[in-house]
Amino acid sequence: MSSTVTSATPSYITLILTGDERLIDMFEIACWLGPDDVNIDTITLETV
Repeated sequence: MSSTVTSATPSYITLILTGDERLIDMFEIACWLGPDDVNIDTITLETV
C-alpha cells in the first residue's frame, strides 16, 4: 500500500491510498475506530 497526501493542515488531512483492497479496507476500519478526538468526515473508495 502507498499513500499520497493531497492536503494537510494542523487539524485536517486528505490522502489517497493505493494498493491491495483488503489493506485499504483495514485502514478504513482503523480510521473509524481511531482516537475519540479524531473526526472522520468522508471516506471515498474507487476501484481502478
